[in-house]
Amino acid sequence: MLAILRGWRERSAFTNSEHFIFASPVQIGRLPWSYPHVMRVLKAAATRAGIDRIGTPIALQQKLMRHSDIRTTMNIYGDVMPGEMRKAHDSLAQKVLKPA
Repeated sequence: MLAILRGWRERSAFTNSEHFIFASPVQIGRLPWSYPHVMRVLKAAATRAGIDRIGTPIALQQKLMRHSDIRTTMNIYGDVMPGEMRKAHDSLAQKVLKPA
């Protein structure tokens, strides 16, 4: 996976260490692609690969986690804080940018 991400990074227009790996051209690399854009790309790739569905419906996640109320699932897993996003990105970027 790291080799694939390194290859992507090399082909990307946004190779600065401050840029997101999946940087938005609209935001000139300062922000990642939007969720709807990522989902469109993933769904198209899944269709080409013959995969009917990607992801798990939130109602199924609720049942798997044994939450009695869907709001509990959404409140805990429904969003990611910007700081957490940046920390996750930085960690992955360190691995991708490290020489092979």
